[in-house]
Amino acid sequence: SPASMLGSMLTLPIRNVVPGRAEWLGQTLREDFGIEIPVYAGLRDAYGELLGTTLMRISFQAYNEMGDIQKLVDAMARLGLTHHSKRREA
Repeated sequence: SPASMLGSMLTLPIRNVVPGRAEWLGQTLREDFGIEIPVYAGLRDAYGELLGTTLMRISFQAYNEMGDIQKLVDAMARLGLTHHSKRREA
C-alpha cells in the first residue's frame, strides 16, 4: 500500500476476550456505549477452526474525532479490557 494509505485502518488483537465472546463485545460496545465497530472472532483455518484471538478493526475517517477514539478507550477500560485496566477475561 502507498504510504498515504497507511494509518487509516488497523486491526487490533483483543487478547483478553476469547473468540467465542467477540459477538458479546461488539454488541456491548454498540448497545451500552453507542460505539459501532467491527469485532471478529479471530481467523479460521482451512477446516474452520478458530486461530488466535478476537480482533477489532478500527477505521479512522474524516468524520472521526479524537473524542471518538477516547470514547472507545474509555469503554474498553470500563469493561476491564485495556492494558491499564484491571485484567479480566470476557
